[in-house]
Amino acid sequence: MKKDRVSDKSYVLSILKIILATNIPALAFIFHRFPSSIGWMAGSFASAVNFLIMAFHIINMNTTVERVGANKASKSYIFRYLFLIVWSLFIMIVVKAEIISYCISLLSAQFAIILHHLYTAFRQSKYHAHQGD
Repeated sequence: MKKDRVSDKSYVLSILKIILATNIPALAFIFHRFPSSIGWMAGSFASAVNFLIMAFHIINMNTTVERVGANKASKSYIFRYLFLIVWSLFIMIVVKAEIISYCISLLSAQFAIILHHLYTAFRQSKYHAHQGD
């Protein structure tokens, strides 16, 4: 069980690193397109926090009772999406970031998961040159 938790935590960290890397283009254009860059970084932050909360709840769920697991999952869902609603309202009303870049960057965690799985599949494929194996 301990080995699975370590691999789960390393998976979460690799996804968070990919999400962080998606902010590099936003930082490069922050002076040229400030509202778009701020929108992208705020959406990526919200996506990363949402993914991190979900991962934390899943890793620490430790239950075999279906009703208890469903109750914990629904509480986690409500908490995560309440955070997203409050954060989105703050970004749109107070910060006034560009809404399109913000909404697209809310999908950063999903893009990171896809990129991670594509990279992992390529590394394990016969087309990848295994050096030193």
